[in-house]
Amino acid sequence: MFFGVLVSMITPLSVKPDLFTVLLAAGLSVVVGIIFSWLPAKNAAKKDIGTLLR
Repeated sequence: MFFGVLVSMITPLSVKPDLFTVLLAAGLSVVVGIIFSWLPAKNAAKKDIGTLLR
């Protein structure tokens, strides 16, 4: 939200982000971050530590 206000102060563009859009973007980025960090960790946990250290 801060970046949008900053852009509208510097440029002639009128940027007015609403709260729903900001929350949706933040929520989706959290979900994507959890999924793409959980899947590799899940696969790594299935492997034998002895073979990984060789």
